[in-house]
Amino acid sequence: MNTQIIELLNADSTIEDVVAKMNELIASHNALGNRKPREYGPKSQTPMNEELAWRIMYGDLKDKKVKDIAEEFELSRGQVYSVRGNYTFTYVKPDSFEIDEDDHITPEELDDALADAFTAQSAE
Repeated sequence: MNTQIIELLNADSTIEDVVAKMNELIASHNALGNRKPREYGPKSQTPMNEELAWRIMYGDLKDKKVKDIAEEFELSRGQVYSVRGNYTFTYVKPDSFEIDEDDHITPEELDDALADAFTAQSAE
């Protein structure tokens, strides 16, 4: 990171001073190089709901990392941050739900259940 301090121009600066300052700014900017774009994770594939918001804020997911929650539930990190930061689902309170560990289904379990139901229906 370039920590060079660029001095301000004063009111009686000439056009040559302005051109020199612009060149200094351009050189400083170019010295930063091409940075890798930030990785924000995948876009959401799943809508957030009240139960999941409660689990993130108060339940079994409250101590889990944002990235891990987003990956597990196919959410964007922004969705998880928004819930944790109390920007969305602000009406969900600690006493809104009482969920047992076994009272929810993971995306994988849902996929398996749907596949089983489809297979059973196809066999009929």
